[in-house]
Amino acid sequence: MVYDIASVCKIGGRKVNQDYVACSYADGKLVLAVCDGLGAYENSELASRICAERLISELKACQNVDALSLANIFKDAHDDIVRARESGDLIGASTTAVCFYSNGKVACSAHSGDSRIYLLKNGKIAHVSKDHSLAQVAVDKGEITREQLRDHGDQNKLTRVVGGKFYVLPDVRFYPVLNEGQAVLLCSDGWWKYVYENEMIEDVFSSVSSEEALCKMERRLLERADEEYDNYSAVLAVVR
Repeated sequence: MVYDIASVCKIGGRKVNQDYVACSYADGKLVLAVCDGLGAYENSELASRICAERLISELKACQNVDALSLANIFKDAHDDIVRARESGDLIGASTTAVCFYSNGKVACSAHSGDSRIYLLKNGKIAHVSKDHSLAQVAVDKGEITREQLRDHGDQNKLTRVVGGKFYVLPDVRFYPVLNEGQAVLLCSDGWWKYVYENEMIEDVFSSVSSEEALCKMERRLLERADEEYDNYSAVLAVVR
């Protein structure tokens, strides 16, 4: 199994890039992570980096990945951010987080916040993670449609993050191991707000490489974004 991997992480229309992307593919283990520091807090770019690096390093070293080990890894990332805050490096900072792991036998993801994972198979989206936001709560209650979520006023009001006042368990999901032609996309809200799901499908399955697919999606994003658009990040891995 060979993965074609590409990533994007850019500042957008903001003064600071609070997104962070990390990935590793070695010894048959694929590990991907996207974290998005909360924009209202100073030095949130440090929180996202701390979290992503912890997720990658521990998942690379983990011998048996299960729901408990994923929860413990997220707890370690949470504790890292809390320690940085207590030392004065951060002021109230926290971050969203989404990660994906596969070793050829097990494939799984975990996330907190509104950074997402999309699993793409057979020309369609087989799975997309569910946001931890007040806008998602409104969707669950039937007050708005899922299509209205990206522009809702409560979309950035999160109900779960890493490094917040309390540690909260991430959502964990296990999948069949990816086969040739299948793909996984992780991205921050600055990406999925402007790139629609039907376009993700089209660009991934019409491209000869992950880099080409992300370039196509990025062009769509830039065509729609306003002057003060958010940082945007994505990492795509396609089985070739």
